[in-house]
Amino acid sequence: MARPPRPGRPLPLRLPHRLPHRALALLAALLLGAVLLSACGSDDEVEAGAACGPEPLEEDGRIWDCVLDEDFDGTVLDTSVWSIVSSAETGYRNGPECYRGDAGDNVEVADGELRLTATQEDEEFTCPSINGGFKSRYVGAFVSTFGKLAVRYARVEIRAAFPESTKPGTHSALWLYPDPQVEQGKASGELDIGEYYSYVSNRVNAAAYYKRAVGTSPVLSGCRVADPEEFHTYFLVWDEDKIRVLYDGEPCLEHDIEPASDTRAEPFGSPYAVNLLQALSPNGTMNQLDPDDSPLPGTMRIDYVRVWEASCGSGSTQGAALRSAEEPELPEEPGGESAEPSEEPCPDGTDEG
Repeated sequence: MARPPRPGRPLPLRLPHRLPHRALALLAALLLGAVLLSACGSDDEVEAGAACGPEPLEEDGRIWDCVLDEDFDGTVLDTSVWSIVSSAETGYRNGPECYRGDAGDNVEVADGELRLTATQEDEEFTCPSINGGFKSRYVGAFVSTFGKLAVRYARVEIRAAFPESTKPGTHSALWLYPDPQVEQGKASGELDIGEYYSYVSNRVNAAAYYKRAVGTSPVLSGCRVADPEEFHTYFLVWDEDKIRVLYDGEPCLEHDIEPASDTRAEPFGSPYAVNLLQALSPNGTMNQLDPDDSPLPGTMRIDYVRVWEASCGSGSTQGAALRSAEEPELPEEPGGESAEPSEEPCPDGTDEG
């Protein structure tokens, strides 16, 4: 997730919202014992609910299993799936804001929605952090499936509405990042399904960060979204060799993965956690907060999160189209009629089951 670019300058390579490696390790340690859905054929798969709809079937016969159907019913966040991230335990910060890690005013489940709110406090306070406390007047909101649910090669659909204000400052993100319990520092990538900066009121960004064989990183596509403060559907299609992102069924980003030869691990080959973030942008960027003209409070609303993971024992999904009545139809590519599921092994070389 990159800072907004300055005019005439290339996008920076630093990812300001990445959790520091030490913070990731600590977060993983805190979540030991939780269920990790990290591979095909896991015995710990989450049962699919009715809202996940028909099982997506690819033209090549690959089937996708629903592993998360989160509608945010009730009044309490499901902590068997989600953790509320705190600066004290992880050291995380995106801009000047602090993350408190509790379900207070900043993280709320109500009326069938998850509401993540960035706020401004009346007085400055010291934010506790494993990287050293810091002064702040701002509080962000961040929930993640780190250590509890991670998927490799997936379909992720999120229906979300971003903050209403068009004043600079708020930074919202729907993104995936390798789970630390399995990534262990190997070179891999990051997937941004939807990233919204309040100073650009009609654009949402999709991006893939990794070390490429040719070209620069990130692979970034900014797409127009009318009224992003209203609910829209943000949909990721992640295969072994291709990444696609669709907004309300319309393609935003399509990219063939072409890793550099010296990459220590295949990019996007590890299980990834799902992250939902309402932050503030760092100082020195075009979306920097003006304390005297604040857009806060700024709330991102999440209607639902649905995740499908690829079943093992099937072939490549390159060029395939989803076959689900409830999911957006992807642009078809040459490939002929639907094929029967193959009996090829899982991508890691192990057979299903």
